[in-house]
Amino acid sequence: NFSSGLRDPMPPTNFVKVDQLTPNSLNVDLVVKVLQCEASLQVLGGSQFSSVTVGDETGTVILRLPAQQARLDPGSTLVLRSARVETSSSGQLRVELGRWSRLVVAETAASLVPQLENDCSAVQYR
Repeated sequence: NFSSGLRDPMPPTNFVKVDQLTPNSLNVDLVVKVLQCEASLQVLGGSQFSSVTVGDETGTVILRLPAQQARLDPGSTLVLRSARVETSSSGQLRVELGRWSRLVVAETAASLVPQLENDCSAVQYR
């Protein structure tokens, strides 16, 4: 058996819920539904970013994406792997993709119903 004794290069997925996110969390795996894509763009170092509101059954959070990746349909299910959690200059949580992160739009929508009353990005961390 060729693969015996070799380690799987990808660690097992450990999905978390939106309400478990904390500032500076790393290697976050999430399954979320797109709620809203904002047309406003932020320009940082020549790159354009858009904000996408996403959520699961525990709450909602802002996902910051490069503008070309932010063309997502509301109701789409996203699988995020190895994302990170940052705080904005105003102290609000947001999820971002790093160099090794992956974002996949699921072919079938998850049956989760986002909890709109728990906006995790509205909490201010200082």
